[in-house]
Amino acid sequence: MLTLAACALVQEKPGWPDNIPPRSYYEPHYEADRHNQQYQSQQDYLKWVQRFYAGWGGIDGWHSIREQILADVDAADQEPMRRKLDELGRRISPEWAKRSDQRAIVNKTVQTWINAAYEAGARGDHQRLLEEISADVDALLKDALEPAAITLSRYYPDIEPPAATSDLKNPGK
Repeated sequence: MLTLAACALVQEKPGWPDNIPPRSYYEPHYEADRHNQQYQSQQDYLKWVQRFYAGWGGIDGWHSIREQILADVDAADQEPMRRKLDELGRRISPEWAKRSDQRAIVNKTVQTWINAAYEAGARGDHQRLLEEISADVDALLKDALEPAAITLSRYYPDIEPPAATSDLKNPGK
């Protein structure tokens, strides 16, 4: 009985979550960016990949956001939309997980996409929006678009930008 209690106190090192792309998907992304490696360890990079999906410090992760977005989608369209959102997460997360000052996709950009997705839900406009976001992800990753260009009015010109916006902070990044 004592041995069983002692075993309960020893925590196993957590493995890679099975509900996100495999670690082997992210390692080549990390290895390909020699510049970011000067500022961020692979362990730290992989920690932020996991946080992208799971969330941290009261900030929703991609999985939670995806489910909130899907709540506004008709049942028949949910599975195709889930696949599109999963693919976007797979494309966004390797860049977002880099150290804050080394990445093209920043918190404010992701927050803008989330806000646009909620607006798309109200307008029944998810398909068009996801295509535009996908094109913008490509442009950001190719340095053909500045992160500051990603605003809610980019996707919905009839919405006036707020007077002041708050940016999410990445503690420790």
